[in-house]
Amino acid sequence: YVRSRDYTLETLQSYTRRYGDASTLTIMLGDHEPATRISGTATERAVPVHVVTGDPALLEPFLAWGFTSGLVPHAGSAEHPMDAFREFFVRAFSDDQPMPES
Repeated sequence: YVRSRDYTLETLQSYTRRYGDASTLTIMLGDHEPATRISGTATERAVPVHVVTGDPALLEPFLAWGFTSGLVPHAGSAEHPMDAFREFFVRAFSDDQPMPES
């Protein structure tokens, strides 16, 4: 698991360095919750979502929707269902769409 995770992060980092710049917006979505042998006995189905960019303006909609800075979310931070992410993303980056509330 750890080697797989490290490989994935190294690949994403390499890709972003090669093809990205300060205005690139990279969104990394987990595809499923961690195995219980990794995370413990929790039955929570939340998956990680990481947003990486060198442009603070691109982060603003995510922070307004309840995302937090850093790799570990703040205690009590908002959790949104994965099926709400697409609508949020389209509205956040469309000029004529109001943002969903957090």
